[in-house]
Amino acid sequence: MKNKEILRNERFMIATFLGMHIKKKWLGYGLYTIRNKEIAWTFTKKQAKNVICGLRFDSRWGLLIPVIENIKNIGTDSETSEKEYTLLDNIDNSLVVLRIDLVYQTVVKFINWYNKNK
Repeated sequence: MKNKEILRNERFMIATFLGMHIKKKWLGYGLYTIRNKEIAWTFTKKQAKNVICGLRFDSRWGLLIPVIENIKNIGTDSETSEKEYTLLDNIDNSLVVLRIDLVYQTVVKFINWYNKNK
């Protein structure tokens, strides 16, 4: 089983990769998607981060598939590197066996690489 703090950090990283962000509001904080649609409201910034960290990308296909779609859109860039192609292939290969744990780990590896190299 994965350390809770590592899992929370990975979930936050994925949500940030998708463009989710926290905005200060008059009486609290709003959690927004990249299209500025408010999906949650909390009294504190810590509560808002807890909402993000509670998104179960590691066990819910409905949350993970949009992440993969976002990655695939990035991967169609004409300047895709060999390393990026390898990471994209790893995602495709893990999807074939339909094991969400493998897909999740390859997504985390890609986003880590992307954040360091883009």
